[in-house]
Amino acid sequence: MTRRLVIVFLGGGLGAATRAGLLTSLPSGFIAVLIANLVGTFVLAYLLVLADEAGLLHVETRLFLTVGFLGGLTTFSTLAWQADGLISLGPGGSVIALAYVTGTVLGGIVMVQAGFATGRQSLLLIERGAEWVLARLTERGLRTVRGKDTEETAR
Repeated sequence: MTRRLVIVFLGGGLGAATRAGLLTSLPSGFIAVLIANLVGTFVLAYLLVLADEAGLLHVETRLFLTVGFLGGLTTFSTLAWQADGLISLGPGGSVIALAYVTGTVLGGIVMVQAGFATGRQSLLLIERGAEWVLARLTERGLRTVRGKDTEETAR
């Protein structure tokens, strides 16, 4: 196996183990999967902003977290299995199953939007913080700027 496949394999195992932990620790399996899918969707969008828009995550870190861990944590197959189990409870279960699947899909869309917005806001805060730190270092004469164009702006 290549290094990247091993990284995805390890992340996926940890994500699946986390989902299994949720399934065993919460009183309702479908609530556990709903939480895993919605939180995982939010975190995925957030990480994609950091990785793809800002270039802050190394490609292997991105693979481990997104394809691996979040791929193992979130799952369509368990969603379908939980929905089928609810449907088997009869008419009331069918209504709950429909609400569960609808809530997961619509909630997932909302969580992707929230994750992207939060990721982008985080980048702005990081940038402002870095600018503030650099300005304080420059004021105190603790910052050395290298390069012919930037040498003058540091003084």
